Amino acid sequence: MAEQLRRILESGHFPELEDPLLRFSQQIGGNSVSRYLETVNITPLFNVNAAIQEQRTKSKHLQEQLERQQKNLNTLEQCVDGTPWNVLDIDESLRSGILLLQSQNPLHRESDGQSLGDRFRKHGVAFSSYPQGVIRISTPKSLASNHATNVMEQAFQCVA
Repeated sequence: MAEQLRRILESGHFPELEDPLLRFSQQIGGNSVSRYLETVNITPLFNVNAAIQEQRTKSKHLQEQLERQQKNLNTLEQCVDGTPWNVLDIDESLRSGILLLQSQNPLHRESDGQSLGDRFRKHGVAFSSYPQGVIRISTPKSLASNHATNVMEQAFQCVA
């Protein structure tokens, strides 16, 4: 795209694209600055650089956050081992900080989602609950503490 824009500017067919800052930045990028260049306000380059740096920081932060949520998912999956709760498989490309579980207990599968959610809340855990014994857990963006993990394990054992 940059090459196409350069050709357009050089052709002179589109004078509305004549931009001193664009021409200056292209010359710098090509290591051939004209001797007769007009004065150019380069302040926008600082703004663009700051925006790019901010985006890189946000991307890194989001990646770290997703990694913490993935660790929390692994911890939750360990909490349900040995219980009648099964992890519902999700395509790896769609995995985020959400875990879907379904109970193998016929009583949970026959009850409405509300009563199942109420049973977990009595044990200090809040999930979204749905019919057929399905619960949806959104993991926190920070690593779960040992206490939180113990509460979860106990809740899954009690609401078995």
